[in-house]
This record gives sequence, structure tokens and C-alpha cells, in this order.
Amino acid sequence: PHLRSPVQIAWADAVARDVDNFRAVLDWAIETVSPEHAYRLIAPFTVQGLPIAYLAMDWAQAAIGVRGGEDDPRFVVVAAWAAWGETMGSDLDRAADFITVAERAQDGSGAPDPLLLRSRAVAAYFGGDVERAIEEARGWVTVVRASEDQFGLADALNFLGVVLLASEPDGARQAFDEALRVARADGIPS
Repeated sequence: PHLRSPVQIAWADAVARDVDNFRAVLDWAIETVSPEHAYRLIAPFTVQGLPIAYLAMDWAQAAIGVRGGEDDPRFVVVAAWAAWGETMGSDLDRAADFITVAERAQDGSGAPDPLLLRSRAVAAYFGGDVERAIEEARGWVTVVRASEDQFGLADALNFLGVVLLASEPDGARQAFDEALRVARADGIPS
């Protein structure tokens, strides 16, 4: 939880020192077919902008294939992070596949996971479907606002601002302003 807090930078540095150990745990979890351990390791690292987060994208892609993990409560988060990684790597087809996997696991389990909404919004944006990206980003903002996750809200509002820039500059400015207010109020590194 400290990776999504005002002490994020210090914790990111601490985590970075143990990357090799984390990778060894992931390898063990995959080899012994323990999706619970793999997902428990990866899920906390799904924070944009951290060096460990970029490694966790690759780890998520590997861990999704571990047999029997679809029922784990962290499966959707890990699959959505794998999708986000593929989007950042410009493989939108593979990102769509991971999004579909996450959506199937999400079905019937209540409100959409914010990370899944984020992955859908980012994939739509990078795929050139700005209208869909705006719709997904607004849904993402709504879900994180209801969850009272200030870190997630600042992130979602910032992305909403990005996708609104060309079509709704006033809406973009409002989203950016609120993202900044939320980040400052909670001491979130920006």
C-alpha cells in the first residue's frame, strides 16, 4: 500500500533493491503452479510510473498463464496490468486479448475493477478511438471516486484530462485541476 501513498518514492527505492528476489519468487510460483503467490506478488506493483511496475507488466503476462488462477480475486488486476503493458508496448491486439480475459473473470463480481477500466481506456486511446477512451475514462473516474481511492482518482482524472484535450479543452482543464487538488490534498507524488 505504500507504493500508492505519499511515501511512494522511498518505498519504490526500497522495493527496487529486491527485484531479483521478487523475480525468483515469481519464477517459483509459476513453476509450482501457484497462481495465488504469483498474483499476490504482482498486484501491489500495478502502479504507473514506478520502475518495478514496468517489470510487473512482464510478470503479469507470464503469470496469467498459470493454471487455476482465474478464481483468484487478484486475477482481474493482474490481467488488466498485462493488458496495460501490451498497450504500452504497442501490441493492441494482445492487449485486447488480456482485456477480454480480465472481463471474463470480472463478470458477475460486482463493480468493474478500476485497473480494468483504466486498461480499456488506455487501449482505446492508443487504438485511436478517442470517443471510447473518453467514455471509459469517465467510467474509471466514477468507479474510483465511489471507492474513495484518492490515488486512483488523481490518476483517473489526469488521464481523463489527456483524452479530453483535443475535443473538450475546458473539461480537460477541470479534470487536470481536480487531479492536482486531490494529489496535493493527499500528498500524492505528482
